[in-house]
Amino acid sequence: MSASGVAEDQLAGELAPPPHGVLGTVLLTLSGAALARAATRLVGKVALAYRRPAVLRLSARGLELSHRTELLGRVIQSSETLIPLANLSSVTREVRYGRLGLYAGLVALVVGTYVGVGLLVDGVHVPGGSPSLIGLGLLAIALGAILDFALGALSAAVRHTCRLVVKPLHGRSLCIQGLDQDATDRVLARLAEAAQPGTPEPS
Repeated sequence: MSASGVAEDQLAGELAPPPHGVLGTVLLTLSGAALARAATRLVGKVALAYRRPAVLRLSARGLELSHRTELLGRVIQSSETLIPLANLSSVTREVRYGRLGLYAGLVALVVGTYVGVGLLVDGVHVPGGSPSLIGLGLLAIALGAILDFALGALSAAVRHTCRLVVKPLHGRSLCIQGLDQDATDRVLARLAEAAQPGTPEPS
């Protein structure tokens, strides 16, 4: 037990949908589905006080997840999930907002390309051509590409809270967000020790 009274092998956060791969993320972003889902979750949290608090604990039995669903301050569902250590495929810590640069970069690239191509077409179709429109089109495309690169690089430096993605060998993946990074690193270190043969299991 730590000085704050919180168990070192316990993490408190909020249950979230497991993340998609890079290809799935790109498709959801370009289709607008990612934005619609984010808006729906925001409305649920603000207007309906929709929350899914969760506590993940490392014990001798494995990873124990306690979570509940709250709506308008009332608990409408509560459940417990156990993933034995032998059934763990991977446990990954991801920095929250780590893909924010990817989303913003894609939007910048799409907008820059759309505007740039439109200006290029207009510049070519003008009688005698329009160097200024063509130049603006090329500039818009270049700016979109530069912003895409810059925002992608910036996302690597973003450090907020993190999330933990737990993938079992059998069963559905779990994701808990809003976790303290230091506490998460300690639990992952204990998990790595517990997974080694001959290491005493957590109490």
